[in-house]
Amino acid sequence: MKTKLLLPVLMLLLMLPALALAADADDLQPPTADEQGALGNIEKACPAGAPGDCQKIGDLFAALKDHPRLARYLFRHRRWIKNHPRAAKAMLRAIIKNRAWLEAHPKVAEAIFNYREFLRKHPKVAVALFTNRKWLEEHPKVALAAYRNREFLAEHPELAKKLYQWREWLKNNPEVAKEIYKNRRFLVKHPEAVRRLVERRHFLRNHPEIARKLLEFRDFVRQHPRLARRLREFIRNHPGSGRRGR
Repeated sequence: MKTKLLLPVLMLLLMLPALALAADADDLQPPTADEQGALGNIEKACPAGAPGDCQKIGDLFAALKDHPRLARYLFRHRRWIKNHPRAAKAMLRAIIKNRAWLEAHPKVAEAIFNYREFLRKHPKVAVALFTNRKWLEEHPKVALAAYRNREFLAEHPELAKKLYQWREWLKNNPEVAKEIYKNRRFLVKHPEAVRRLVERRHFLRNHPEIARKLLEFRDFVRQHPRLARRLREFIRNHPGSGRRGR
């Protein structure tokens, strides 16, 4: 009987990755003829093996701006970037210099932020995008992709600090806040983030699992005993938090 029950569950679990990719299935398709032509123009403008940086940034962006799917494809399938580092570097610089275009194509930004190595080397991209609050309100998945990169978050706490001060946005995007609070290294080094969490009781009441997870971080509890005590008091005083309507 148990085996019969397990089979549908296992089938569902196997289907989940395919379902998650369905929304971006278009990005998984190889470049079209037009996109291959644009890619060829980029490679010609910045041939491999030549010394120095590619100077034809304007030409590169002209080839790319009408093909945002190609930009997403290259960031998701990084073999071309690896095989053409000089052209890739120039292409990335072209995208960064044209922030308005990047903001108009949030899926490209999300693909870039999922490219952890690039984000580590080019944090100014995140800083620039995160200063545009209206844009970030409309595209929280970009922030979520950035904060899932734990190394990036630990190295650039000023971005998280800006979001902590933006209470209404965090209230409407709890997944971003929860992703930040999963980062043990960040929380140990930046306890002021947790102090802000404790002060935001309404948010914490709706997401008590964050407090419980924090108390599982031994380094955090050992280095910040007062904050740990406040979190324990919160859990003790709000035993029914997050259970409404269940």
